[in-house]
Amino acid sequence: MTDDELDELILPQLRSRREQLERNDFHDATQSRTDLADSFNEPEACIEARIGVLASEGKIVESAALPGRWMIAAQGDPGDG
Repeated sequence: MTDDELDELILPQLRSRREQLERNDFHDATQSRTDLADSFNEPEACIEARIGVLASEGKIVESAALPGRWMIAAQGDPGDG
């Protein structure tokens, strides 16, 4: 998969989890790189690389409460461009 294809999988997945959390359908809006790799049947190293890029662009953030777990950046989150 290309980087753009991976981004098009990761971002909507994390966005959906945040929306479900806001509707009280989930208790956790985060996913680990292993969760994402398993969901998309992609090597964990590929997902980890894209997570780094998306985080540096401010599109996703690491959970302060659950290190190693990632979520979509909310409006107004630091680094959200």
